[in-house]
Amino acid sequence: MKKILVEEDEKDIQNIIKAFLENAKYKVETADDGLDAINFIQKITMI
Repeated sequence: MKKILVEEDEKDIQNIIKAFLENAKYKVETADDGLDAINFIQKITMI
């Protein structure tokens, strides 16, 4: 399963994008802003 990170500060839009991508068989992670996205990427690249 492919993974994707969605960074969107509007929760309603974030949820719509997440649902659409999950329906397309992606594993979706979300971030509420750019800093959260950077922190997430740093965390997964350290593993």
